[in-house]
Amino acid sequence: MGVRRIVPIILEGTTDADVLVDAFNKLLHSSAELKEICEAGDITLYRMYSNGRQGVSGKSPIAMVHQAVMDNISQHHSYAPKDILAILQVMDLDGCMIPDENVVKGERLVYMEDRIITPKVTALRNRNREKTSVIRELASTPEDITVRFGGRSIPYRPFYMSRNLEHVFWDDDSVLTAVEKSRRANRKWHEYHRNPSQLLVDLSQPDILHGYTDYTTSWQWPWIDCNSLHRGSNVAFLKDVVSTLAAQ
Repeated sequence: MGVRRIVPIILEGTTDADVLVDAFNKLLHSSAELKEICEAGDITLYRMYSNGRQGVSGKSPIAMVHQAVMDNISQHHSYAPKDILAILQVMDLDGCMIPDENVVKGERLVYMEDRIITPKVTALRNRNREKTSVIRELASTPEDITVRFGGRSIPYRPFYMSRNLEHVFWDDDSVLTAVEKSRRANRKWHEYHRNPSQLLVDLSQPDILHGYTDYTTSWQWPWIDCNSLHRGSNVAFLKDVVSTLAAQ
């Protein structure tokens, strides 16, 4: 049996996995295999919302990534640490990098192009600061971060979606029900199952890539002005990133 090249990919939910994982595995042509880790929540906010884990508030962000992978291994036993080629994570930005003054009081939660309206201003500002802090630590040098497993240093590569998956793929910033999210993801799964290359076409639209042509520089975009509220993603570079790591 050849050496396995497993790439755990940390995602916020099953709809992200439905849209992305099978299609990317087809595009990778067995050079590596993505294994989804669906967190059912926002792992960048692990210090505020532990998602059932004990004693995680004092962990560093990269230690939290390590735990997410180890938890997945212990639950599913479908691969071992020695099989891991790299670890990926897709983060929803949720507008977290905007200035505090762009979070304003209103009767209900509304995401706009230049501000977030919310009845809970202080809580949302605190969420933004915490999420931004974790993302900055994980993505400030996106090609230099590794996760230690025993004596090995495994490459870690973060990616971003703007507000969420639906914002990127459907340019829809409304609040959708879980049923509608699943329905849309299922449609995309069928489309990409037939034609996985369409996934890269969709993710490479000008209003998603914003002129960036490589993974590393694409991480500049979210930190500019209110871009973390705008439609954008660098997941289009995922195939190239994994293929390059597999070839090393």
